[in-house]
Amino acid sequence: NRWELLQRAVDSVLAQEGVSFEVLVTDDGSTDATVSELPRWAEREPRLTALRIEPSGGAPAARNLAIRRSTGAFITGLDDDDAFAPGRLRAFIERWGELSGSAEPPTLLYGVSRVMGDEEERAPSSRKSVGSADLCRGNYIGNQVFAPRQVWLDSGGFAEELRGWQDLDLWIRMLGPDGRAICVHDAVQWIDQEEGRNRISSRPLQEMARTRDQLVGRHAALGGKAQFHLYCQMFSAHYGFEPSWADVWAAVRLQPRPSSLLRILKLKKRRRRQRGR
Repeated sequence: NRWELLQRAVDSVLAQEGVSFEVLVTDDGSTDATVSELPRWAEREPRLTALRIEPSGGAPAARNLAIRRSTGAFITGLDDDDAFAPGRLRAFIERWGELSGSAEPPTLLYGVSRVMGDEEERAPSSRKSVGSADLCRGNYIGNQVFAPRQVWLDSGGFAEELRGWQDLDLWIRMLGPDGRAICVHDAVQWIDQEEGRNRISSRPLQEMARTRDQLVGRHAALGGKAQFHLYCQMFSAHYGFEPSWADVWAAVRLQPRPSSLLRILKLKKRRRRQRGR
């Protein structure tokens, strides 16, 4: 039900130059103009394929449908309220070509983000290389990656049972124990941070806590240290939640070390100060 936003997003992809591509759009149970206008647009534009889920299956299901129906050698994504900057796809393709023959080829690539109306660049990470252990400390990658189609398929796609953090969960699984993600600073995405969007950061504490616990449990194979860092992500400045004493105890049980206790206590103190207590 965001036809106006969807047009902006798709137009930004169709305007990409220097690379051959297809655009698959999943209408996740819309009831607005998207229902009629998206198929008509696909009839006029040979690069565009309109897909539909009815009733709504949620963002992971919508993304997975497009992944399965894709035919290209590579896949990247775009949410309907964001947009590609000119040259984003070409930057990904060119960088992949440069790195694929190296001694340590990447598993996936990711770009940088700029907020619409703000020229300040928000690079997810200044690191040259990011692995799954790094992502447990923070989602340096952001919400989109570029990778071979087979990597997406082999990973199993987005977890449809998770209520949030599906992107972080998938990037960790795609990278596995030895994979690496490389940032391409010429691959820019414009992100829309207008108030009122349905984001995980605006969801109730209880719902986020349940999702966090699911995520931690899904990655038990990474070990207690990684699980501890995953657990603590909910208390980052981005979300602003203060750890309860029960959270402190649960986190330290994952990684029973003095340094772990010190870190989560610092998070508790910082969040409390931010909340004006």
